[in-house]
Amino acid sequence: MYNTARTLLKELYPDKNIQCRFGDGTIGWNEFSPFKGIIVTAGAPEIPEALLKQLAIGGHCIIPIGNERSQVMHCIVREDEQQYADYPLEDVSFVPLIGKQGWNGES
Repeated sequence: MYNTARTLLKELYPDKNIQCRFGDGTIGWNEFSPFKGIIVTAGAPEIPEALLKQLAIGGHCIIPIGNERSQVMHCIVREDEQQYADYPLEDVSFVPLIGKQGWNGES
C-alpha cells in the first residue's frame, strides 16, 4: 500500500515535493525537517514534542488532541524557536495515534 500511495501522490502532484513514510508518526521525520506543514490523521493524547520541533518557523501542524474516542482539532503555528500558537478548531473523532509519543496501543 505504501508504494501505491507514493505513486498516486506523484501523479496527482507532480510539481510538489511530497514525501511518504511508513512508521511511527509520533516522532516525525527529522531527516526532512523543517516542515512548512504537518497533518496528523489520528487522535493524540497531546501534541508530540518531536513534531513541534520539526516545524519551520511559520509552519503549521494540524492535529486532533484528546482521548482515544474524541478530540479537538488544533492548528499549531510555530512563531519562533521557542513559541507556538495553539488554535483549537472543532470537535472531531479519529482513530488513536499509536507510537512513542502517542497512545501505547494496549487499550
